[in-house]
Amino acid sequence: MPPSYKDHFAVSSWEVHYIYHQARLTGLHLFAEETFFAKMIRLLLILLFSSLLLVFSQSNPITPQPHKHELFPIKTKQNAGVCSYHVTIMTSCSSVPYTYDEISLAFGDRYGNQVLVYRIDNPPKTFERCSTDTFRIRGPCTHQICYVALYRHGRDGWKPKSITISRHDSEATTFFYDRFLRDDIWERFDRCL
Repeated sequence: MPPSYKDHFAVSSWEVHYIYHQARLTGLHLFAEETFFAKMIRLLLILLFSSLLLVFSQSNPITPQPHKHELFPIKTKQNAGVCSYHVTIMTSCSSVPYTYDEISLAFGDRYGNQVLVYRIDNPPKTFERCSTDTFRIRGPCTHQICYVALYRHGRDGWKPKSITISRHDSEATTFFYDRFLRDDIWERFDRCL
């Protein structure tokens, strides 16, 4: 009669001996010269590494990661003109429910034209979980937008999903963050290189 297992994982030597002989009778042994415990450890290691391989090999699109910028240099060319931008920021559904953190935004082109918006988090209730917030921003005219940077300061945290920036006469550019922003650091996606 097979041993009865209680609600614990302790295994007596008699149970190990019984399981080992049952495995040998049914032909389930891995290598005849290995002990039963060595087989079990080998099987557990194979399962562990297989699951790790599965976790780390999920097919995710390769997207650049934001770069850490301690200070953000303000670059504005003279006589750049003034343009209107349409900025759409999606907050991730895995973000905090809402944030009272200070959020600032900067974007620009490869020629040094830059738009900087301090405290884009106003009005309240901006950047709630699973929300999409749209802003009309006026700033220096740029060529094709190739970088965006976000800055967060506060205790709540915030996880933007994506940022789309467009101007009426240029193609929209989308940057995918989908990660929590660190506190007091400009995090920049740069496609200008």
